[in-house]
Amino acid sequence: MGSYAAAFDLVSSEYGWTDEEINNLTLDRFWQVVAAISTKQYLQLREQKSLVAWQTRQLATYMVGGWMTDSKKAKQEALNSAASIAFDDIESEQLKDADVEVAETDLTWTPDQVPDVVTDAQPGSFERFMGTMGDRSRWR
Repeated sequence: MGSYAAAFDLVSSEYGWTDEEINNLTLDRFWQVVAAISTKQYLQLREQKSLVAWQTRQLATYMVGGWMTDSKKAKQEALNSAASIAFDDIESEQLKDADVEVAETDLTWTPDQVPDVVTDAQPGSFERFMGTMGDRSRWR
C-alpha cells in the first residue's frame, strides 16, 4: 500500500468520508486533514501510554510498600525501581514542555521515606494493607 492509499484510508476511517468526498478536497487540504488526524492520534496514544505508565508506577509502589522484608535498603531499591517505571525520553520532554519540573529526587526514595516493616501483618490483614501506607504513625 502506498502512502497516498494509506492517507486515504486514514481520512476515510477517521471521518467516515467516501472516496468521492475525499477526492473533492484540494491536495493541500487533504494533506492538512491527514496531518491533523495523525497529530491527534499520536497525542491520544501518548496520553494512553502515560496513563498506563502512571498506573503501573502507582501499583508497583503499593506492592513494594506491602513487601514484607527486614531490609530497608532492599525496599528502598525496589521503591526507586517502581518510581522510575516508564519514564521515557518523550514523557520527560513533555513534562518539561508543560513546565512540570520532575527533579531527580522526586523519582527516588530516601532512606527516611522508606516505610517501616510491619512484622505482625498477615496476608489479607488490615495491618498489611495499612503497611502499604507508610509507618504506623500515619495510620491514625
